[in-house]
Order: sequence, then structure tokens, then C-alpha cells
Amino acid sequence: MKGNVKEIILEAIKKRDMNQRQVSLKLGHSGGQWMQNLFCKASLRVDTFCMIMNLLDYDVTITDRITGKTVWTVDGTSEDNSQPDKKGDKS
Repeated sequence: MKGNVKEIILEAIKKRDMNQRQVSLKLGHSGGQWMQNLFCKASLRVDTFCMIMNLLDYDVTITDRITGKTVWTVDGTSEDNSQPDKKGDKS
């Protein structure tokens, strides 16, 4: 299934019977405004997307378009293997 990042996140939240506020709180933010702010940005950092999907128990995979095979599965942590900044993205 294809979709833009916002649609994917919202659908994943819905499938887990959660709401944006619950996800924000589980990520250490105070309420749903954090997620609304993410959706207002022109783009979303990959580590933030992966962190949200990881919290919702989804894998983010990279698929080779030529072979159709999964090449990588991206985890929900940043490069240094710790959780991304919970104060919000600066990008």
C-alpha cells in the first residue's frame, strides 16, 4: 500500500486503536499538539517516522523495486542507537 507519510501514520494509529495524543504521550511529549506540528512541516525526518512506526509495532522496510525483495528493515532508533530527541525536531 502506498500513501504519504501523514496518511500512513494516521492509518497506523487508527489500526492500533490509538489517537495522536496517546502516541505523543508515549513518545514523551505533552499531548497531541506535537504530532500536529509534525504534520504541518513540509517533510518529516526518517528517524522520527521510524520512531513512531516502531512505537506502533510496525517495521519500516526498504524494498528493491527491481527484484521486489526487502533489502533492509529500518529500526526506530537514531544512528547512535538511542531514541531521537523527544523535545521535537528542529528540521
